[in-house]
Amino acid sequence: MDGVSATVNGNSAYVFYNSPALLVVLTPPATMSGPVNVVVTNNGASSASFTAQAATISPSLFVFHGGSYVVSSPLPGAAAALGPLTLFPGSTMAVKPGELVALYGNGFGPASTSPTPAIAIGGIAATVQFAGLVLPGVYEFNVVVPSGLADGDQPITATYGGVSTQPGALITIQN
Repeated sequence: MDGVSATVNGNSAYVFYNSPALLVVLTPPATMSGPVNVVVTNNGASSASFTAQAATISPSLFVFHGGSYVVSSPLPGAAAALGPLTLFPGSTMAVKPGELVALYGNGFGPASTSPTPAIAIGGIAATVQFAGLVLPGVYEFNVVVPSGLADGDQPITATYGGVSTQPGALITIQN
């Protein structure tokens, strides 16, 4: 991808995303955990080997621009992103309790995601109607937003295999 590649423990990794500030790679399918050696190559010039921590399960929800708001959209397929109206003026909207939303993440381990992750919004369990791999390394979760949530930003977490997603992820609620 644009002359960039990576290896993990000597095995080629799939470059999923590349920008001047961020490189996202999917590790080779062989199960690995603990410290691994990573080498990044850019237009034929290789970095020194460095060590990174790998885990078979390391779930995270995608967030907009490295911020706090989860990458999510209302279902069925509305052309909007969920978040405060100021996040992307004219393109973002809040979600109402009872609505179905799509959330996206990675690091949830096996492609089957069985059993489904436990997702909580504002500390209240949400109903997960679908959980599955939709692109290499990208999981989609279709979730019913629970009732009883107050207006404003609410924390959102997904737990899978005893491991929870990053703290500080938010979704915006408007009753």
